[in-house]
Amino acid sequence: MAFRTFRSGFNERFPRLAAIAMPWLDELGQNKSLQTASTEMTIGEIAAVLGRRWRTLLIFGIAGYLATLLFILAAPPLYSASVLITAAEDNANSSQSSSTVSSFLRLGGIGGQEDKRFQNFLIQMYSVQTAERLDKDFGLLRKQNAKIWDPEHNTWKRPEGAFFAFKQFIHKTLKTALWSPPDASDVVNYLKENLDTSQTKTPNVYMVTLRNPDPKLVGPLLEGVLRETNAIIRDVDRKRAQEAEAYLVSKLSSGTVTSVDQRQALAQLLATEEQRLLLVNLRPNYASEPLDVITVSKGPVWPMTGLFLKIGPIFGIFVGVLFVVLRATMGNRAKDERISVV
Repeated sequence: MAFRTFRSGFNERFPRLAAIAMPWLDELGQNKSLQTASTEMTIGEIAAVLGRRWRTLLIFGIAGYLATLLFILAAPPLYSASVLITAAEDNANSSQSSSTVSSFLRLGGIGGQEDKRFQNFLIQMYSVQTAERLDKDFGLLRKQNAKIWDPEHNTWKRPEGAFFAFKQFIHKTLKTALWSPPDASDVVNYLKENLDTSQTKTPNVYMVTLRNPDPKLVGPLLEGVLRETNAIIRDVDRKRAQEAEAYLVSKLSSGTVTSVDQRQALAQLLATEEQRLLLVNLRPNYASEPLDVITVSKGPVWPMTGLFLKIGPIFGIFVGVLFVVLRATMGNRAKDERISVV
């Protein structure tokens, strides 16, 4: 039926091409039984086949449930910690000193840059510098790779076994990186996979969520991410202010600048950098600040047991439907071939 519909439409739109191609397609259809109607199944026929094969569908559904259950038991559970953060304000909380501090910040070139520092903060959380500090504070690499860490010799052990040798052979054949001891890049990969930042409906307010297998570690670890990232951005700005201050001092003391106006301008810039350096050290939350306490999940957030146990049997039944329909279609095609031979 489908072939005849295609043929009539093709003849109408491409008459010249049809005159050449259709005789060849007719011959091919006779030899390969492409035009047999029995290979086409209607919805009613599919429903009838599925009704007769309900036991097969049940088996596939049970298999999907068992496979999902095995996955849940084998997958390591992950716990989450989350907190709302926003850009750190440039003014002090005290009403008496807020105007003075704010004026210092503006004069020092720091005021009004909250958004810039905050956006840099969101990027810096996934940096190598942050990863190195986290590993130093929490020993992440040793905890994540405890099987290959030798505490007696304080060094990494090269993995052994046939599976590891096979992986090394594949890497060598493909000329990709061979095994090397874990380093900060592994912590960076962990952060990219398990640290999420999502903007809320409130402008400049983000939800930061971290996942980790250890429910006792995930909260302090997220706090460490925020603390160390703030410290890195603070250190960068402090270094810039110190370098600028040293440069201006050298220019003023060198005697090369003799113009009174230029020396006054340099003196004003020096005062600005001194104020900048002072304020960099004063602010407790430099780039970001939390809006609430860190909240740790009461139970594992991965794998999602309830959802997976519902989806698993459904997916198994879906695969079973495909199997039954495909098998019925192949059976009809084989029957057509036998009829054409006779």
